[in-house]
Amino acid sequence: MPCGYSSSYQLLSISNNWRQCGVGEVGGGGGVGVGGGVGEVGGGVVGVVGGVVGVEVGALRSHETRARNAFANYWGIMMTAKQKWIEENLKPGEHYAGIILGQPGEQDYHLVVLADEPVSCINWQTAMDWAKSIGGELPSRREQRVLFANAKEAFSDTWYWSGEQGAVYADYAWYQGFLDGLQSYTRKSYEGRARAVRRIYL
Repeated sequence: MPCGYSSSYQLLSISNNWRQCGVGEVGGGGGVGVGGGVGEVGGGVVGVVGGVVGVEVGALRSHETRARNAFANYWGIMMTAKQKWIEENLKPGEHYAGIILGQPGEQDYHLVVLADEPVSCINWQTAMDWAKSIGGELPSRREQRVLFANAKEAFSDTWYWSGEQGAVYADYAWYQGFLDGLQSYTRKSYEGRARAVRRIYL
């Protein structure tokens, strides 16, 4: 018997086996033949067993329906709460990217993409200064992976500066491609796109 099933599964299996093996044929005098004349079982007993199976299967289906309804209600409440939070905390034109789990010793936070965007490509230092001037920061590489997964519609199909410098070469910085998801680094003097983010800590 599969793990997690009740005795109703056994009863259902018995009932199915009777049907498949031909057991349950009406014999003389209204009896029910079992296993080629081994014995006789009154038709009333089979009826009772069938009734028990029907009742228990019906109960399982009822439990399943109630569980599905409860989950649907819970999900609806959660989605309503999320939408209300977004309406109360996001400014026009901003994009919500989700919750970022803080590194050890750091707080978790909501990540939000600011509405403003430079009209042209700019080098890395200019992008850093621009982000600060509008009250945000360039996203980290970790945040950019989340942005690609959850807020790709806020970006064009090109690469955007991150706020992280190259670990080996000081004149390089990391970027995120929003066409193919590639992360790599290039010279800070090169010009690329930029979007700023802000963080709402939990």
